[in-house]
Amino acid sequence: MEDVPDVGRTFCALLEVFGHDVELAPNGVEALEALAERGANVVICDIGLPGMSGHEFARRVRSAPELADVCLIAVTGRGGPEQDRLSAEAGFDFHLLKPVSIDEIQRLMGSDRTL
Repeated sequence: MEDVPDVGRTFCALLEVFGHDVELAPNGVEALEALAERGANVVICDIGLPGMSGHEFARRVRSAPELADVCLIAVTGRGGPEQDRLSAEAGFDFHLLKPVSIDEIQRLMGSDRTL
């Protein structure tokens, strides 16, 4: 999820070029619905979203046993130790500060979450 539509579409297009099946959700509610219907291996989520923050989204994902294996990656403009802690407490596996490279995303998508 990304609150700037052009950024979200560009990011999705890049991931598709690398062979990933991608779906862009405009907000947390629709992302949760898509996860419940179709599932996902990885979710890349901005923290500063309208309506439902990325942290709240992550907490809801982590509260659903059927989504326990989803890798959650926060990609945000909010950095620093406190932001890292908040993301970890919410349930994110990784917290990346914008701008991120597609190589870094690719690496994390293929990781075993032991970083």
